[in-house]
Amino acid sequence: MSTPAKGRSKKKSGRELKGRDASNGKGEVSRKVSTASPESFPVVGLGASAGGLAAVTELLRRLPDSTGASFVIIQHLDPRHGSFSADILSRVSSMPVDEVRDGMPVQPNHVYVIPPNSNMRLVRGVLRLSPRTETRGQHLPIDLFFKSLAEDRKDRAIGVVLSGIASDGTMGVQAIKAEGGFTFAQDPTSAQYDGMPHSAILSGAVDIVETPEGIAGEIAKMANLFSTRPANRMGIEPHVTPHAHATPCAPSGCLRSRARASRPCSTRARPRP
Repeated sequence: MSTPAKGRSKKKSGRELKGRDASNGKGEVSRKVSTASPESFPVVGLGASAGGLAAVTELLRRLPDSTGASFVIIQHLDPRHGSFSADILSRVSSMPVDEVRDGMPVQPNHVYVIPPNSNMRLVRGVLRLSPRTETRGQHLPIDLFFKSLAEDRKDRAIGVVLSGIASDGTMGVQAIKAEGGFTFAQDPTSAQYDGMPHSAILSGAVDIVETPEGIAGEIAKMANLFSTRPANRMGIEPHVTPHAHATPCAPSGCLRSRARASRPCSTRARPRP
C-alpha cells in the first residue's frame, strides 16, 4: 500500500484533506456546475513531465467519479507538444475533463488540463493562465501552480509529483507542506523517468510514495472526509503498510493524528543507490 517518504515532516498513510474557496469566475464551464459550498472540497495538483502520460492516465483510470475533489494536471513539457490533451484523458477518466480557459472556476469531480505553452495559477478558486515564462533559464510550471495551490487551498491542497526529468515540483510540494497540505510522489521504481519524484522525496516534503494506482487508491479513501470533515480538522488515525524499500519507525509515533501532531514520526523511503 502506501509508504511515507524520506525526510523531515512526513506523515502516515494518506487520509487528510484541505480546502479553501471555489469562488465565482468569469470562465465558462462546459458541464453542469456543482453546488458544493466554498471551502468544502480539496484541489489535487498532478505534476508530470517526461513519461508522465502513462502515469496520469493510470491514476485517472483508477479514480472514481465521486471523490469530491478537483484535479488539475500540470505538464512540464516542450511548448511545442501537448500530449496531455483533454481528449486523450477523457477516454480514461470517469470524470469530465476540460482544457483550461483563463478564468475557469474549479469544481469538484472534474479534471482540468493546462493548455500547451502556458503557466497557470489558482487564485480564489479560479484558474488563471499566463504565457509560458522561464526563471533563470528554467521553466517550472509545476512549482508555480503548486505554490498558488498552497496559498489558495491551504490545508486542502494536495500535490502529486509523477514521472519526469529534473526537479520541477519539489519547491511546490514544500510550499504545500508549509500550509498544512498533503503530498504524494510516484514510486521512482514505477516511473519511466524518476528525476522529479526522486527530487521531491529527497526534499522531505512528501507524505506518501506510491505507484499511480496506489496514489489513486489513497485519494479515493479520502473521499468520505471531503464532505464530512471541516477544513483544518482533517487529521485521522492512518493505517500504514510498509513499503518494500522502507524502514519503519516506532508505531506509536507513526499513528499519531495529523490534527494532534504537526511532525509525527514517519516511515522513511530509502534513497536508491
